[in-house]
Amino acid sequence: VVGTIHKVDGNIEECRLGLHFSRKPQDCFNFYECVQWNRFAKVEAYDQLIEGDSKCVTNILKIVQTYSFGEFIRLIQEDLQNGSNGVNRSNGVNRSDGVNRSYGVNWSDGVNGSYGIVKCEGISRSIFCYAVSGKLMAFNKPIIEERFNELIEKIKDFRWSPNFNNAEQLKGNLAWYETNIPAIVAVDNATAWSFMPAEMKAYIESLPEYDEEIFKLVTGVVEE
Repeated sequence: VVGTIHKVDGNIEECRLGLHFSRKPQDCFNFYECVQWNRFAKVEAYDQLIEGDSKCVTNILKIVQTYSFGEFIRLIQEDLQNGSNGVNRSNGVNRSDGVNRSYGVNWSDGVNGSYGIVKCEGISRSIFCYAVSGKLMAFNKPIIEERFNELIEKIKDFRWSPNFNNAEQLKGNLAWYETNIPAIVAVDNATAWSFMPAEMKAYIESLPEYDEEIFKLVTGVVEE
């Protein structure tokens, strides 16, 4: 029950005495079956604490929030997006903050309505941009709004964006509860973009705005 506090007396010891939890949601499935009838919760630990690699133990635990199975799966997927926050209606997002209705975004902040963005801040309605700020751009070059709308609609028609983890491949046609959740791992930027359909890549390379150097910077190895 949300808001309840649970306590055990004595000296806590991992796997023997105490209240156990995992810091990462996916680690829970190392100890409990990935089944829909299990219940999941966000918790807070107080007083004594022993931290392990995939689980912790405490003597006082508060239930802060509960999740349905579907909500918990989505929580795992978000956590596996390489530490991204503030992501809304977006796909292929990696290590980014404040992202809204955007696709293929990596190591960028404050991105809105864009596609193929890497190492950018304050980007709006832009396509394949690297290490710049601004709005209405394609390959770091200014474009008019009508041209942006034309480009983004055509790109959306391909129905493809990079996936920065292997969750969808593992799931396939299975239900989520049948999927090996702990096997979900992050996919690096270059690998994620390497699956772009050939016809989509050919279209992008045919654009008058196309810049091969920018394209390689966006879709290749991103250095920290």
